[in-house]
Amino acid sequence: MPITAAQLIRILPNGGPATGVFVPVQNTAMDQRGIVTTTQITGYLPIDNNAAERAIWPVVIGR
Repeated sequence: MPITAAQLIRILPNGGPATGVFVPVQNTAMDQRGIVTTTQITGYLPIDNNAAERAIWPVVIGR
């Protein structure tokens, strides 16, 4: 699942139109490393669920 220039510009809005130059390089690097799923491509997603755990903590301890 290659990334497009529009997606990269949306992620890096301050880069301007020149950001699209990096798309082929980004796609090649992702192919070489085996980054093929949406979850892997969106590396900014949190790995842990601390926010959810903190939200249910008062319920768990009965407060």
